Amino acid sequence: MEERHHSYVIKTVNEIGRGGFGFVEKVELYTASGNKCGDYAKKVLCPAEGLNKEEFRRRFQREVVYQARCVHPNIVPVYLHNLHQDSPWFVMDLAISDLSSDLASGTLDNPQKMRIAEMIMSGVYYMHAALGEESNRKPSYLHRDLKPSNILNFGNGVYKISDFGLVKNADKDNPASEILTKVAMAMGTDKYMAPEIKAAGIYSVQTDIFALGVIVDEMNFDNIDGIRELVDKCTAWRPANRFNSVEEIIQELASIKKRNKI
Repeated sequence: MEERHHSYVIKTVNEIGRGGFGFVEKVELYTASGNKCGDYAKKVLCPAEGLNKEEFRRRFQREVVYQARCVHPNIVPVYLHNLHQDSPWFVMDLAISDLSSDLASGTLDNPQKMRIAEMIMSGVYYMHAALGEESNRKPSYLHRDLKPSNILNFGNGVYKISDFGLVKNADKDNPASEILTKVAMAMGTDKYMAPEIKAAGIYSVQTDIFALGVIVDEMNFDNIDGIRELVDKCTAWRPANRFNSVEEIIQELASIKKRNKI
């Protein structure tokens, strides 16, 4: 299938993934003159029958807008999008795998895992303060669905955060900030949810930090002094007992690296 969008032509190669809310295709991107730009991934919204399509359309639009705003080396960029058709879509880089499958392969060593952890933390820290001085360093976006399958591998040791489907504008004064709906709760991933999410649907920087702790725990570092303590602090039952910010986790990882000579 071929589609023209502005000055580009998008040619579908094959479907590479499908879920209840849509599918992902591998596509080739060409200029109008026929020069190939490269291979990319195209995410298309196509909710299953019986679901509230308008709700998912609004959520998909937020996903595209928020992800496009977060320009960072460890966040998947959005290149093209069309939000004004029956099945809206956006185009992003094509990954070779995700952290979940890479961890399952058992091929990652401690230095590789540490670099991946640093990349994840860097991306999430940027999200939490993405507006910089405009927000006076207040949190701006909460991911709310951090997990290994949403951390994509683009080769050469580069990992990036993806899937902004549950991202929330954390500025409570912003009229675009929405409360968590039953749809969003159903879309969440239980294993990575902090206790206060399950009990009351409360999201904060500390709930993203809880998920990060679970991810680091799943990375199964081998005999690294300090990792267990980091995980335990990230995943403490009470939010007040967790790290105050992802920046603190980054500093702790640097200390662990130095202490273990990684």
